[in-house]
Amino acid sequence: MIHRALPSIHSRHRSDLHFVLVLVLMVAASLSIAVSQICLGLGLGVLLYRRFVRGDKFAGTGLGWITLALAGWALLNIPFSSNPGQSLVFYRRFYLFTTIWVVAAVSDCDWRRRLLFLAMLLGTVAVSLRGLLSIGREMGTLFVVRFGDMSNPMTSGCLLMLVLLTACGFLVVESEKRRFRALVAVAALPIATALLLTMTRSAWLGTLAGLGAMLILARPRLAGVLAVALVALTVLMPRLPAGSLSGRLPERLDLANLQDLHNTAARLEMWRGGWEMVKQHPLLGVGDHDLLNTAPQYFGGADTVYYGHMHSNPVMLAVIWGIPGFCLAMAFTVWPLVLLLQRWRTWRRLGDSVSSVQQAWTLGAIGAWTGFFVAGLTEWYFGDAESMLMYLAIIGAALAKQRPAPRGVSSPAPA
Repeated sequence: MIHRALPSIHSRHRSDLHFVLVLVLMVAASLSIAVSQICLGLGLGVLLYRRFVRGDKFAGTGLGWITLALAGWALLNIPFSSNPGQSLVFYRRFYLFTTIWVVAAVSDCDWRRRLLFLAMLLGTVAVSLRGLLSIGREMGTLFVVRFGDMSNPMTSGCLLMLVLLTACGFLVVESEKRRFRALVAVAALPIATALLLTMTRSAWLGTLAGLGAMLILARPRLAGVLAVALVALTVLMPRLPAGSLSGRLPERLDLANLQDLHNTAARLEMWRGGWEMVKQHPLLGVGDHDLLNTAPQYFGGADTVYYGHMHSNPVMLAVIWGIPGFCLAMAFTVWPLVLLLQRWRTWRRLGDSVSSVQQAWTLGAIGAWTGFFVAGLTEWYFGDAESMLMYLAIIGAALAKQRPAPRGVSSPAPA
């Protein structure tokens, strides 16, 4: 009897270690990409041990084949890259894709899902408060400089957007406990303030799109209220008296002059250059590498500021992997939304028999997916390690399946 019980006990200990590593990963995702990637590596090691030594199955998410197809195309593409050495180095980006399964493997019951959400929220609140207090102390006021404590302001904007939208999933789901929703609402305030302070318009737009998508699915009436409020804000903003908004906010919110701004003109120039690259390399692209030396051959002049990417997920994916790679990458991008929407419709049909935590994670992930997609139209977030790790962790937690407790082992009490 003792020998029969030992495998179950050891398996439980490995599962607990795996869960602790993912908890640290979720906290560190907003604080340190180094710590979060170390936790990802250790968690991946435990996951592989459980799979190939103990015989545990990988957590099913529905993303396995499309991920393998994209990784396979990128691998086959390396010898044909205009910089094969750097493309081989950049192939390490697929290491981050394992986040989906590392997180999904321990997101198998409600008490774990709730703790994972709280861990992610804790890390983001901590860095938000630290940044806000630092700016307030040094500048005496906010909205004078851009918030960038997580990385640069654009990456910070994406991370804050993803966590805020996931938190909104817990706020929008009506069956969530009121006290817990109140706690989440309080935590969301510094995150939302820091997001506004990044002055990253792509993240702002992504947040509005993600919130709108969630409200359409769960609270249609509130979606209408949001739409009316946005229209009113758009009409009233140009009519506000001078000095009503402080710092750099007026410049960032001025939609009338958006097309005349340097950043807008630079992006349009990059995208035209990206189209030229795709036309000349439609099948294989130019390869997955830094484009600083490649871009001047296709656009710009002596005064052009070049970047290593195209400031757009769709454009960059077509440039580096060609049209077939672009289609695979878009399939990898869109398929999680299909799965999440299917799950959401199932949850709504089953009603109260599905836990509020599962509903909240699913709805929050739909919002995060929408925000990531919309913001990625004007940013290269697919190639940003911090943003991708957070996004994939959210997708993994949301798509994880509920698992019954092993025989002879009782489920831990909810935290």
